[in-house]
Amino acid sequence: MQSENEESKGQWIENFTPEFREFVDSKYNEHFAPEQILGYIYAVLFHKDYREKYIDFLKIDFPKIPFVESKKKFLEFSALGWELINTHLLQSDTLDSVIGEAKYKDPKNKNLKIEKIAYDAEVQKLFVNENLHFCGVNEAVWDYKIGGYQVLDKYLKSHKGEKIDHAHFSRVIQTLHRSLEIESQIAKVKL
Repeated sequence: MQSENEESKGQWIENFTPEFREFVDSKYNEHFAPEQILGYIYAVLFHKDYREKYIDFLKIDFPKIPFVESKKKFLEFSALGWELINTHLLQSDTLDSVIGEAKYKDPKNKNLKIEKIAYDAEVQKLFVNENLHFCGVNEAVWDYKIGGYQVLDKYLKSHKGEKIDHAHFSRVIQTLHRSLEIESQIAKVKL
Protein backbone atom coordinates (compact mmCIF):
# COMPACT_ATOMS: atom_id res chain seq x y z
CA MET A 1 0.00 0.00 0.00
CA GLN A 2 1.13 3.50 -0.73
CA SER A 3 1.32 6.23 1.87
CA GLU A 4 -0.31 9.62 1.29
CA ASN A 5 3.11 11.23 1.16
CA GLU A 6 4.31 8.81 -1.54
CA GLU A 7 1.07 9.23 -3.49
CA SER A 8 1.44 13.00 -3.55
CA LYS A 9 4.96 12.63 -4.94
CA GLY A 10 3.69 10.28 -7.70
CA GLN A 11 5.75 7.35 -6.41
CA TRP A 12 4.13 3.95 -6.55
CA ILE A 13 5.04 0.80 -4.69
CA GLU A 14 4.37 -2.44 -6.53
CA ASN A 15 2.05 -4.93 -4.93
CA PHE A 16 4.12 -8.08 -5.60
CA THR A 17 5.59 -10.34 -2.99
CA PRO A 18 9.38 -10.39 -2.97
CA GLU A 19 9.24 -14.08 -3.94
CA PHE A 20 7.07 -13.38 -6.99
CA ARG A 21 9.28 -10.46 -8.04
CA GLU A 22 12.38 -12.66 -7.73
CA PHE A 23 10.68 -15.39 -9.77
CA VAL A 24 9.86 -13.02 -12.66
CA ASP A 25 13.24 -11.26 -12.56
CA SER A 26 15.20 -14.52 -12.60
CA LYS A 27 12.96 -16.23 -15.18
CA TYR A 28 13.52 -13.50 -17.77
CA ASN A 29 16.82 -12.15 -16.44
CA GLU A 30 15.29 -8.67 -16.43
CA HIS A 31 13.50 -6.39 -13.98
CA PHE A 32 10.24 -5.53 -15.76
CA ALA A 33 8.08 -2.59 -14.70
CA PRO A 34 5.01 -3.62 -12.67
CA GLU A 35 2.82 -2.43 -15.56
CA GLN A 36 4.56 -4.87 -17.89
CA ILE A 37 3.86 -7.75 -15.53
CA LEU A 38 0.24 -6.64 -15.09
CA GLY A 39 -0.13 -6.43 -18.89
CA TYR A 40 1.22 -9.97 -19.22
CA ILE A 41 -1.16 -11.34 -16.58
CA TYR A 42 -4.14 -9.53 -18.11
CA ALA A 43 -3.37 -10.93 -21.56
CA VAL A 44 -3.06 -14.47 -20.21
CA LEU A 45 -6.42 -14.15 -18.44
CA PHE A 46 -8.03 -13.21 -21.77
CA HIS A 47 -6.24 -15.90 -23.81
CA LYS A 48 -8.73 -18.27 -25.45
CA ASP A 49 -6.67 -21.41 -24.71
CA TYR A 50 -6.18 -20.37 -21.08
CA ARG A 51 -9.90 -19.83 -20.57
CA GLU A 52 -10.76 -23.17 -22.14
CA LYS A 53 -8.16 -25.09 -20.16
CA TYR A 54 -8.94 -23.52 -16.77
CA ILE A 55 -12.68 -22.78 -17.13
CA ASP A 56 -13.80 -25.08 -14.31
CA PHE A 57 -10.96 -24.03 -12.02
CA LEU A 58 -11.69 -20.33 -12.64
CA LYS A 59 -15.23 -20.81 -11.32
CA ILE A 60 -14.05 -21.98 -7.90
CA ASP A 61 -10.63 -20.51 -7.17
CA PHE A 62 -8.10 -17.83 -8.00
CA PRO A 63 -6.46 -18.21 -11.40
CA LYS A 64 -3.06 -19.82 -11.81
CA ILE A 65 -0.93 -17.80 -14.22
CA PRO A 66 1.45 -19.76 -16.44
CA PHE A 67 4.60 -17.92 -17.51
CA VAL A 68 5.98 -18.45 -21.01
CA GLU A 69 9.62 -19.40 -21.44
CA SER A 70 10.47 -16.72 -24.01
CA LYS A 71 11.12 -13.11 -22.98
CA LYS A 72 9.95 -12.08 -26.46
CA LYS A 73 6.56 -13.78 -25.92
CA PHE A 74 6.33 -12.29 -22.44
CA LEU A 75 6.76 -8.81 -23.91
CA GLU A 76 4.28 -9.55 -26.71
CA PHE A 77 1.65 -10.67 -24.20
CA SER A 78 2.48 -7.69 -21.99
CA ALA A 79 1.97 -5.16 -24.78
CA LEU A 80 -1.33 -6.73 -25.87
CA GLY A 81 -2.51 -6.97 -22.27
CA TRP A 82 -1.68 -3.34 -21.59
CA GLU A 83 -3.57 -2.32 -24.73
CA LEU A 84 -6.54 -4.38 -23.53
CA ILE A 85 -6.38 -2.77 -20.08
CA ASN A 86 -6.48 0.72 -21.62
CA THR A 87 -9.33 -0.36 -23.88
CA HIS A 88 -11.33 -1.66 -20.91
CA LEU A 89 -10.68 1.58 -19.05
CA LEU A 90 -12.20 3.41 -22.07
CA GLN A 91 -8.83 5.10 -22.65
CA SER A 92 -8.00 3.58 -26.02
CA ASP A 93 -7.29 5.84 -28.95
CA THR A 94 -7.62 2.95 -31.45
CA LEU A 95 -11.42 2.70 -31.51
CA ASP A 96 -13.37 2.63 -34.78
CA SER A 97 -15.73 5.61 -34.65
CA VAL A 98 -18.01 4.17 -37.38
CA ILE A 99 -18.93 1.20 -35.19
CA GLY A 100 -21.78 1.88 -32.79
CA GLU A 101 -22.84 5.12 -34.44
CA ALA A 102 -26.20 6.33 -33.16
CA LYS A 103 -28.86 6.92 -35.84
CA TYR A 104 -32.51 7.83 -35.90
CA LYS A 105 -35.18 6.45 -38.25
CA ASP A 106 -36.83 9.86 -38.09
CA PRO A 107 -34.26 12.64 -37.52
CA LYS A 108 -37.05 14.95 -36.28
CA ASN A 109 -37.79 12.57 -33.39
CA LYS A 110 -34.76 12.67 -31.04
CA ASN A 111 -36.15 10.26 -28.43
CA LEU A 112 -33.21 9.21 -26.23
CA LYS A 113 -35.22 7.11 -23.76
CA ILE A 114 -34.31 3.42 -23.46
CA GLU A 115 -37.67 1.76 -24.00
CA LYS A 116 -37.67 -1.29 -26.22
CA ILE A 117 -34.34 -3.11 -26.58
CA ALA A 118 -34.02 -5.18 -29.74
CA TYR A 119 -31.01 -6.56 -31.58
CA ASP A 120 -31.12 -7.39 -35.31
CA ALA A 121 -28.10 -9.55 -36.18
CA GLU A 122 -28.91 -9.51 -39.90
CA VAL A 123 -28.43 -5.75 -40.23
CA GLN A 124 -26.17 -5.41 -37.17
CA LYS A 125 -28.37 -2.83 -35.46
CA LEU A 126 -29.14 -2.48 -31.77
CA PHE A 127 -32.40 -0.62 -31.10
CA VAL A 128 -33.06 1.13 -27.80
CA ASN A 129 -36.46 2.42 -28.83
CA GLU A 130 -38.60 2.54 -32.00
CA ASN A 131 -36.52 5.37 -33.46
CA LEU A 132 -32.96 5.23 -32.08
CA HIS A 133 -30.52 2.48 -32.98
CA PHE A 134 -26.77 1.86 -33.01
CA CYS A 135 -25.16 0.65 -36.25
CA GLY A 136 -22.38 -1.85 -36.86
CA VAL A 137 -23.00 -3.94 -33.76
CA ASN A 138 -21.91 -7.40 -34.84
CA GLU A 139 -23.20 -10.50 -33.10
CA ALA A 140 -19.93 -11.14 -31.24
CA VAL A 141 -20.12 -7.64 -29.73
CA TRP A 142 -23.79 -8.08 -28.83
CA ASP A 143 -23.01 -11.47 -27.20
CA TYR A 144 -19.84 -10.27 -25.37
CA LYS A 145 -19.98 -11.32 -21.73
CA ILE A 146 -18.11 -10.25 -18.64
CA GLY A 147 -18.76 -12.18 -15.46
CA GLY A 148 -21.52 -14.15 -17.14
CA TYR A 149 -23.45 -11.02 -18.13
CA GLN A 150 -24.08 -9.91 -21.68
CA VAL A 151 -22.56 -6.42 -21.42
CA LEU A 152 -24.75 -4.38 -23.79
CA ASP A 153 -28.01 -6.08 -22.83
CA LYS A 154 -27.24 -5.72 -19.11
CA TYR A 155 -26.33 -2.04 -19.50
CA LEU A 156 -29.50 -1.21 -21.42
CA LYS A 157 -31.79 -3.17 -19.10
CA SER A 158 -30.29 -1.55 -16.01
CA HIS A 159 -30.91 1.91 -17.55
CA LYS A 160 -34.36 1.20 -19.01
CA GLY A 161 -36.63 4.23 -18.83
CA GLU A 162 -33.64 6.61 -18.70
CA LYS A 163 -32.22 8.79 -21.45
CA ILE A 164 -29.19 7.19 -23.04
CA ASP A 165 -25.88 9.00 -23.33
CA HIS A 166 -25.40 7.80 -26.89
CA ALA A 167 -21.82 9.07 -27.13
CA HIS A 168 -20.84 7.00 -24.08
CA PHE A 169 -22.82 3.96 -25.23
CA SER A 170 -21.22 4.17 -28.69
CA ARG A 171 -17.83 4.17 -26.98
CA VAL A 172 -18.79 1.05 -25.00
CA ILE A 173 -19.77 -0.70 -28.26
CA GLN A 174 -16.47 0.37 -29.87
CA THR A 175 -14.58 -0.82 -26.78
CA LEU A 176 -16.14 -4.27 -26.94
CA HIS A 177 -15.37 -4.46 -30.66
CA ARG A 178 -11.74 -3.48 -30.08
CA SER A 179 -11.51 -5.92 -27.14
CA LEU A 180 -12.47 -8.78 -29.45
CA GLU A 181 -9.80 -7.70 -31.94
CA ILE A 182 -7.11 -7.61 -29.23
CA GLU A 183 -8.28 -10.94 -27.77
CA SER A 184 -7.95 -12.42 -31.27
CA GLN A 185 -4.35 -11.16 -31.42
CA ILE A 186 -3.66 -12.59 -27.96
CA ALA A 187 -5.02 -15.98 -29.05
CA LYS A 188 -2.47 -16.08 -31.89
CA VAL A 189 0.42 -16.03 -29.40
CA LYS A 190 1.09 -19.57 -28.19
CA LEU A 191 0.73 -19.86 -24.45
